[in-house]
Amino acid sequence: GPHTIIEQLDPRTSWSEGFAHFWSALVRRFAGYPFPTLQVDNFSTGHSTFDIEGPSVSSQAIMATNELAVACVLWDIVDAANEGPFDTLSGQEPEIWRALTSLRAPPQPNITLEDFHAGLAIEAPGIMTAVTGTAALPGIFKDRQVRYYADGSEANDSSGAAATLTPGPAGLATRTFHAASDKDWYVIVATPGTLIVETRNLGDGGNTLLELYDSTGTTLLASNDNRSPSDLSSQVSRVVPTGGTFRARVVRVGGVVERGYYDLRAQVLGNGPPTIDSIAASAVQGAAPLRVTFTAAVTDVDGGSLEFQWDFNGDGVVDWASFEGPTVTTTYQEAGTFSAQFRVIDSGDSIVTAPITITVLPFVPATVSVGPVTSGAAPHTVNFTATVSGVTPVALLWDIDDNGVADSASAASADLSFTYRSPGTFFTKLLVRDDQGRATRARSPAITVTAGASPPTIGLFTASNGVVPYASSMDVAHSDLGPSGVVEIDVEGDGRFEFQVPAGSPTGTTFLPEIQRAGTFSPVVRVTDTAGLSVSATASFTARTVGLAGWMVDPRAGDRLAGSVTLTAQAVPRGVSKSVQFQVRDSAGPGPWTNVGSPIVSTGTLFSAAWDVTALPNLSSFHVRILIDGTASSGDAANTVVIDSGAPTISESAAIRTKTIRTDRTTISRTAAGVWAIVPPGSTPNALPLSVEPASVPATNGSAAGKVLHGGGIAVTFAGTFTNTWILRLPGVGTALEIHRFDGPSGTWKQFAPSRVGDDGWVESDVNATGIYALFGPVPPPRKSSGGCGATGLEILALLILLRRLRRS
Repeated sequence: GPHTIIEQLDPRTSWSEGFAHFWSALVRRFAGYPFPTLQVDNFSTGHSTFDIEGPSVSSQAIMATNELAVACVLWDIVDAANEGPFDTLSGQEPEIWRALTSLRAPPQPNITLEDFHAGLAIEAPGIMTAVTGTAALPGIFKDRQVRYYADGSEANDSSGAAATLTPGPAGLATRTFHAASDKDWYVIVATPGTLIVETRNLGDGGNTLLELYDSTGTTLLASNDNRSPSDLSSQVSRVVPTGGTFRARVVRVGGVVERGYYDLRAQVLGNGPPTIDSIAASAVQGAAPLRVTFTAAVTDVDGGSLEFQWDFNGDGVVDWASFEGPTVTTTYQEAGTFSAQFRVIDSGDSIVTAPITITVLPFVPATVSVGPVTSGAAPHTVNFTATVSGVTPVALLWDIDDNGVADSASAASADLSFTYRSPGTFFTKLLVRDDQGRATRARSPAITVTAGASPPTIGLFTASNGVVPYASSMDVAHSDLGPSGVVEIDVEGDGRFEFQVPAGSPTGTTFLPEIQRAGTFSPVVRVTDTAGLSVSATASFTARTVGLAGWMVDPRAGDRLAGSVTLTAQAVPRGVSKSVQFQVRDSAGPGPWTNVGSPIVSTGTLFSAAWDVTALPNLSSFHVRILIDGTASSGDAANTVVIDSGAPTISESAAIRTKTIRTDRTTISRTAAGVWAIVPPGSTPNALPLSVEPASVPATNGSAAGKVLHGGGIAVTFAGTFTNTWILRLPGVGTALEIHRFDGPSGTWKQFAPSRVGDDGWVESDVNATGIYALFGPVPPPRKSSGGCGATGLEILALLILLRRLRRS
């Protein structure tokens, strides 16, 4: 049936599949083909490539139940001795052939790697130590965690020769059934408590039966074959009132394999109290009303049920109790210092407590003002100074031209210097966000900027209509801007300039931005001359959709790729079912189009697939495109990328995606998990790599207090610095979701700017820094607020206490 090369299979299947890979490589090497160890699996809907030398996905190509591990060990017997101390054999093809054809392999209804190993031992006994390895020596099989050798506890085939198993969490690792008749005995000295003996981490298709005997090894006390229908490991337990000596026997069962291995552990569990490992609050200080989420980590080696209780204000009254977990949220409405108490009661009535202090400050409304401003002729520089009182600011966002888009952002400084290059009257807005996520706004007095001595001029600005996706011709006729003049285009008129280039000529500049969505737009052009004077103009164009259309989003022409790169495309319209197939072809020739992954059927607009370029020739170039319902989308055949492992602009693995920022146009980087980094020009002067990868999420506090995590954390790192905001999108569905950033120096979460929720399953926000980001949303109200129990609360508490007593009985 369908399977992958990293799966653990039935040992009969892994042998037949692995031998087929090995045999094809051997034949191709004999015929002189290049790269004989490279394998290609052809499926009805896609392809995969892997190498049996090494092998690919080495950490998962292990044990006799994995086809790639089987192919690898067979190849290492015949290839050159080249992979380290375990690979000392070469040229053993005759021995392998005789083991397969002489019928000396033990007769079995189904053949596995064990049967080949037994036949090879008869045909070539002199190489078997190098093939198999030992408990102390390396070997080809041992390198792939195929353990067909005697373990360090042998010989322990009888009760009298039992090996010592010391109780504790470590136990004994990789005990093997090295022969069909191998049965392993162990002796255990247990103290009073509950003795638990278990086999774990079975390998090579092993299946254990575990038996517990008395000290003589003659009276069977307990036995277990399978821990569960889906778990072939074993576990037995016995109450030991006064301590004593026991013997355990581990027997291989099942008719498919005669070997296999396991880990073995014995533990004695007493009735000690639980342990509170940690206790935390999302906020330990803040202004009223202060919403706090309490969390704790608890361990109890005895097992059994645990009851969790919280006294929020330290008055001795239990305000909240649960058997399900210690996490709870409450709101402190009044100012004061509260010694909250956390209590844990186990099934043996052992009690442990831990305190945590919460300081609630009186609420003081925030006040924000923007200092004196001046007017003047362009280019006119204004030094803004903001005064903030009543709160601790964590984000200050400046909207210089009052168009609703943040032009500058800071996490600390309340000062800003900005140069107005165009004439007009401007009102600057400042939004200040505190550590509880609250926002306060202020507006500056009017700033009047008059025309300078020699402002540039725009004679004409036009933008062409079309059917998406298409390149709109945006032509700008302007005056001579001088040697350092620049021209910028805001394609959709949303306040974000996507392109910034030097003037194309002394009289004009042409842009050809790709339009990827339908609608009527009002683009803005801004020209700035060498003297620093600017002037802007607007135009209008209409982009239409006719039937299905699509385009590549990331990567784009000119990108250089390394690793397994996520391809992202967009296809419209929304709500119509469509099949999108990614394709690539070698630009030399050009070669034939080949599919990347399987066709993706969806009514949405975003599509992605992984393209592994690690095995492709370095510095080769490829065209990338998509098919929509079998038809090539327009414009993508010429989208050419280069494979470059030495100096990639995009490199990606399973954990991290890195893309080099462009400073002349908007950079878009989207990971396989659906995380977007969108960096417009002007966000950074550094054309350096930006990386995105999963990250663990610290405890909620600060602006994330009172909210729950949605999804995992995302770590963003950048080799340069950001001088202005950029956009981060995280996958998530929900209108109330917000993006927050964890500030390492202060140890708190901070929300930098309001979040926007799209209709394509993502949430986006303007951000200005690297770090760990995560999505948070509201939580249901707590079972009761702090401040004592009413009649209903007392009834629930009494019911919980009664339930705990019943569970203990």
